[in-house]
Amino acid sequence: MFVDMDAIPLRDPNLTPAEILMSESQERMMAVVRPERVDAFMAICRKWDVEATVIGEVTADDTLTMTWRGGTVVKIPPRTAADGPVYQRRSPGRRTSTRCGLPARKAWPGRRTAPGCARRC
Repeated sequence: MFVDMDAIPLRDPNLTPAEILMSESQERMMAVVRPERVDAFMAICRKWDVEATVIGEVTADDTLTMTWRGGTVVKIPPRTAADGPVYQRRSPGRRTSTRCGLPARKAWPGRRTAPGCARRC
């Protein structure tokens, strides 16, 4: 996939590539549209007063390439951006009792019947 970051509409023209990619205030969505349907897609956007711009294209290679101001700022396998990091966390183990002393497997039914326990469990 190729993305021309110069084609992305911006509220603030001083944003850096990293800020453009992470900015929630940009309120962006992206649609992948077949080339032969771009005109129809853009017509629907105009009908509903939704700003839309073609910013790139799907390519045959297995690389996400993004350019900004004539230089390449991103060139990675697409899965790197889509999947994110995977963390291996240690399991905290099973809880055997609640803060109010009830066995964990009986905590929910017990909370309804033990006086004052519902606030502490």
